[in-house]
Amino acid sequence: MEVSFNILLALLLTLILEVPFYFIFNKKSLVYLLTVYSMNIVLNITMNLLLIFVFKNHYVASLIIMELLVFLIEGFIIFWFKNIHYKGFLISLGANSISLGIGLLINFFRLFAFFPIAMLIILLSVFIVEFTLILFYLVKKLRKKKGNN
Repeated sequence: MEVSFNILLALLLTLILEVPFYFIFNKKSLVYLLTVYSMNIVLNITMNLLLIFVFKNHYVASLIIMELLVFLIEGFIIFWFKNIHYKGFLISLGANSISLGIGLLINFFRLFAFFPIAMLIILLSVFIVEFTLILFYLVKKLRKKKGNN
């Protein structure tokens, strides 16, 4: 139970921090937004499961290597999706740097360990508000686009 709870907290933190960063660079597409959510969910859960169960004895080295792999995979996905060369990798680098930095700070101060339920409530609340705002923005943009046609 504790493992799945920690993975949920890490996933929520990643989504809260990275999705808006990716969204800033493409506010027009619901498909893009769903791609960003999907890639972050799959990569974050996979990385955390590997860190917990496979590479627990070499956590720091594994974290560095896996963060580099996630950065490259996400960069390639954005490169492929937006058909841009280096910008997809720069967006990925920015999003993952923010997420990693804040995640390391939270781990340093052991906020997940000392305040797990409070962190879950805060992260879940922020996630719901963020997701709702982004979705409303896209719906409004779509209605405006249909109104102009």
